Amino acid sequence: MRALVLGASGQIGRAVARDLLAFGLHVDAVTRDGRPLPAEIAAARHVGPARRTKLIAAVAYDPVIDPIAFTSAEAAELLTHPDAAGAFCAVSSASVYADDAGRGFETQEGFPDDPDPILKDQRQITPW
Repeated sequence: MRALVLGASGQIGRAVARDLLAFGLHVDAVTRDGRPLPAEIAAARHVGPARRTKLIAAVAYDPVIDPIAFTSAEAAELLTHPDAAGAFCAVSSASVYADDAGRGFETQEGFPDDPDPILKDQRQITPW
């Protein structure tokens, strides 16, 4: 099985790529601006940077993991070739939370004033 991990040099992407490699999957890793792969995931195949649509259309992946899909347009781009992947996973953990004023990273009302740390029972934004 081959997995595509976007954002593989970031915290979430690196951890996911490392775990998928340990599980025995072949991992294609994309890093921001073509940054080198972190040493802990050096066994992955470094691809890109490239647009999600180009990568997804080129290889049959199962799964495609995108921890950097910050907007609905970026998430929609994952689905442009729905038959090209067995599963899609878009991770955007900070974007689901809202502060006491209802502000989140996806809102235009100013930067959120989130508690530190953000706990799982923190208020969430209204789904769009």
